Amino acid sequence: MKRFIVLLVVLFVALFMSIGPVWAADGSTVSITFGQKSLDSKDWSDSSLGMDLSKQKELGVDMDFGQGSTKFMFGVAVANSSDTEKYYIYQDYYYDVTAKADVELMTTELRFGMRHIFDASSKVHPYVDGGLAYATAKATIDGQLEYNDIYGNYDYLDMDSESTSGNGFGYFIGAGIRFDVSETIFFGLDAKYTKITAEILDYDTQIGGTRVAALVGFKF
Repeated sequence: MKRFIVLLVVLFVALFMSIGPVWAADGSTVSITFGQKSLDSKDWSDSSLGMDLSKQKELGVDMDFGQGSTKFMFGVAVANSSDTEKYYIYQDYYYDVTAKADVELMTTELRFGMRHIFDASSKVHPYVDGGLAYATAKATIDGQLEYNDIYGNYDYLDMDSESTSGNGFGYFIGAGIRFDVSETIFFGLDAKYTKITAEILDYDTQIGGTRVAALVGFKF
């Protein structure tokens, strides 16, 4: 998955460098986003196990292509989010035996759409955007059995790792604001909602969600 993200970033940068001059470099931007993605808790939270994978840390790359004076920009973005929870499958304090597992959920989103900037000529740029989205999700379980052997010595046994994945297409809508620090540097806040359904373990599951992120970017 990490190689996949690196490859996408490289492809986006290459696309930006090749198309940017055509769209007039004074308006094209690239920014790094970092924040939190919230998935549907009904799909990714289980109070009986004390496990909640619905709150994920997210890191992404966002690119715009357009004229500096225009109010409309074409946007491309990729974002990766993940969370890991530990839960105990079985515990027997009398025999000192514990079976536990680390559960990791990772999602990756690709977004393609248009962005409308309300005031492209000032140093404060509120905007709204929307478009198509594609996402993948992968859940992995790594188990471990801990126990004391017949001599009273601690030991453990790693269980086989199991994973399941799914993907789907959907849409996104969003809004945000950017503040120019200089002619080439800006920062801001961004909010997005993605609606994407994937079949995971034979169930229709929401792998999109709501995200709130800070961003730091550069103009070209």
